[in-house]
Formats: sequence, structure tokens, C-alpha cells
Amino acid sequence: VMMTSNLGSGVLSDLPEGAPSEDARGAVMSIVRKHFAPEFLNRIDDLLLFDRLDRKDMSKIVAIQLREVDQLLADRGISLEITDDATELLAELGYDVVYGARPLKRVI
Repeated sequence: VMMTSNLGSGVLSDLPEGAPSEDARGAVMSIVRKHFAPEFLNRIDDLLLFDRLDRKDMSKIVAIQLREVDQLLADRGISLEITDDATELLAELGYDVVYGARPLKRVI
């Protein structure tokens, strides 16, 4: 079973862009220990910290999301053309320092 959480995302968002998440492990684990009972944490085999999403990754994520939209539209006989400028704008509007690309689907 794999679970994800935003616990400690504030600490991770304070890291300089490009810094590895391991730099914040101590602070994040302190938050995790305050939130979960020791009995629960003792049953977890491993805890992974994901590196924060970088802005440069957003154009790739926009392309993936737009392919899904394009397919949905194609099933209805509609085609979609997106300019590079529009892709950049979607990437900018869909990025959040704390939540990464989660807002992107709402923006699209």
C-alpha cells in the first residue's frame, strides 16, 4: 500500500528551487511524528520524500494533460490546437509552489 500526504509541504516549499527534499527530512519527519501516532508510524516500512516539482517540468505535464483533453475531444469529432504561448501560459497558471501541478487540471 502506498500513501501520499502533504504533511511537511510547507517546509519543502521553503527550500530553494532545485534543492533536494532530503535537506528538509528532519523538519518534515518532526511534523509527521506530531500528526501520526507512534503505533501507526511503526507499521510503515519506508517513508519517501519527493522532490518538489520544478517549473521546467510543467510544460511536459501540460502536454500530457492536453493529450487527454485532445482524446476526449477527438471522440466527439473536435480537434484541439494549442500554441506554444498557450502551453506556457497553462504551465504558469497551473503551477503552485506548494501543490505542484495539482491546480493544472482546473486551469485546463
